[in-house]
Amino acid sequence: MATVAEILEPHSPEVRALSEALRELIQELVPNVREKAYAGWHGIGYHSANGYFCAIFPYAEHVHLLFEHGVDLHDPDHLLEGTTKQVRYIPIHSSNDIHREASDGAHPRGCWLTTNTAKLLRALPRIVG
Repeated sequence: MATVAEILEPHSPEVRALSEALRELIQELVPNVREKAYAGWHGIGYHSANGYFCAIFPYAEHVHLLFEHGVDLHDPDHLLEGTTKQVRYIPIHSSNDIHREASDGAHPRGCWLTTNTAKLLRALPRIVG
């Protein structure tokens, strides 16, 4: 069985830092979340009592925060990406895209994450149930 360290090890320090920041955010916002490394998918999945709801997928220069039932999420700014029947994701390119503090408006995607990531993560376990 793969470990989170094995998933993140081949990536740059920047991608590892983004992944770690997302891991902390998910664990903080979703009580009793279970984390599982998936070697075949090269990702880190998250499960609530209701099942799998999101994942972190590191790439060469960015990270995807994937929402398993993202198609069901309210996204008025159309920032969730993807065209499959249910999955949507947010590409994370820098720590500005993750910060929970108020944005100065210079990073529109970061501003959206600041105001909506917690809401999305709290809603997802209910969506899967």
